[in-house]
Amino acid sequence: MIRKIYAVFGIMLLAAIFLTKIDSATFANTNANTKTWIVAKDGSGNFSTIYEAISNDSVSAGDVIFVKTGLYTENLVINKSISLIGEDPSSTTIYGDGTRNVIYINADDVKIINFTITGSGTGPFHSAVYVNSSSVVTLSNNKIINNTNGIILYFSAGDLIFDNTIENLSL
Repeated sequence: MIRKIYAVFGIMLLAAIFLTKIDSATFANTNANTKTWIVAKDGSGNFSTIYEAISNDSVSAGDVIFVKTGLYTENLVINKSISLIGEDPSSTTIYGDGTRNVIYINADDVKIINFTITGSGTGPFHSAVYVNSSSVVTLSNNKIINNTNGIILYFSAGDLIFDNTIENLSL
């Protein structure tokens, strides 16, 4: 029964994605005061972990967090409107600790672009990306591999999910 629900939801989600018009304004940053922050494991950026960047009070709604190539072993909670952009999905990986969601989003207008996301927990609601009560969330050009679930949208609307690869889920 659950697999049938997932299949019907997947078909509805695909239909919604194909009917959504995407243009260059989707990724435009309209706030002139936005800032770009750099995360680099080697310490050459503003932060050495993604968690540090997201939780820092200086990082404001509308800001961009650019993550340089590397393996980032982290579970992230995003509760402000930011753009999280990886350098390259083949070499910028967010690896969860295997106990919960890798990325949990609880904010509107969040963008997650250019990552490999792996290592979610094994619970029935653990996933690579869990979007909770949020709207206008964009997930694009990500590789979602080896998770229990790929993307869970819970009470969320107006989200854009496109050009992602999702493989090896253990529903």
